[in-house]
Amino acid sequence: MGALEISLSFLISYIAGNVPSIKDLLEINTSLEEKLEKCFKKAVSDWDVDPETKKNAGDNMPRYLIHLKEFLSHTPKGHHPKENELLRLWADYIISDADCSAFILKHQQDIIQMDIQRGFQRAEDILSDLKSAMDEEFQRVQKKMDRLLKRGVSSCSDYWDRYSTIDTEKKLPQSIILCGREDIFPKITEACNNPSLLNIESETQKESLAFACAVVLSLGKDYSDRAYVVEDTGAYKELSVIDKPLIIITSILENHAIAVKNRHTVLCCVSHQDRLQNTVRLGEIDRDGFVEALKDTGYDEANARTMARDTSRDINNLWRAVGVVTTAPTWEDNTNIKTSYAFRWME
Repeated sequence: MGALEISLSFLISYIAGNVPSIKDLLEINTSLEEKLEKCFKKAVSDWDVDPETKKNAGDNMPRYLIHLKEFLSHTPKGHHPKENELLRLWADYIISDADCSAFILKHQQDIIQMDIQRGFQRAEDILSDLKSAMDEEFQRVQKKMDRLLKRGVSSCSDYWDRYSTIDTEKKLPQSIILCGREDIFPKITEACNNPSLLNIESETQKESLAFACAVVLSLGKDYSDRAYVVEDTGAYKELSVIDKPLIIITSILENHAIAVKNRHTVLCCVSHQDRLQNTVRLGEIDRDGFVEALKDTGYDEANARTMARDTSRDINNLWRAVGVVTTAPTWEDNTNIKTSYAFRWME
């Protein structure tokens, strides 16, 4: 279970196990019962059973509350698989309902406080139960992440290190790829704050990936700690259904709607050759910012300006010049390089 499902389980457990307090609970928000009922009706409507079974279940939400509690705690004793299907649908609708999920998270502490005041349990016991459930879920997710990190998945910081480390003394700062492109930052920040898909396009997929990592790292640990670069299709499919909101940075062209549906943000990093629609296109790197970034790396003024000129302020050219990348992108041929250089030398 994810954190929201744990909170949902706690709420259902409270309602189902302490019937006299339902009235108190509804005093917090009189629409709670209506929200649960609305989600239950949707689940029954989508349930793949005959109409008579749907009719019998539709008027029996209180009975299914207890069953939902058991289902969420992974102890559905003697339930028919079809009944479990209904409970799963109901739980999904409750979690995906913005008003309902917001209510659960907002009033979880109120529910705990009511329970303490009634003397049902000590605060330490309740918080301990919640912590144990969340710790168990965290460990389960972490084990899966540790396994995926061995097969085409990198942390955001590890991927940036791969394309910024020149030698033991020199490392490119994030500004080397960000300067002059600040107009893109708000779009990436917005995407990271809400489950969504954002296509980022530059000259190469590597540049798009490195740019996305640099932006996410600049946003702080709250973002970078849940951001991963995925280069293996099988690992991507596993990561896209993991029960923890992530920022998935990838060049894999998949149906990203599945990952977004599972509350992930996908930054799909492509080159102009991929010809995707609805992309944000990275502009040229700022001249002065590029030189300053090279100086911050450890090069003197003269060398920094020479490198900026010789690489045309193209991060792909710079990576090859300093040995970070040893092969040219497939789109490059002599004509493209000469044309690219010519335009930038005319500035």
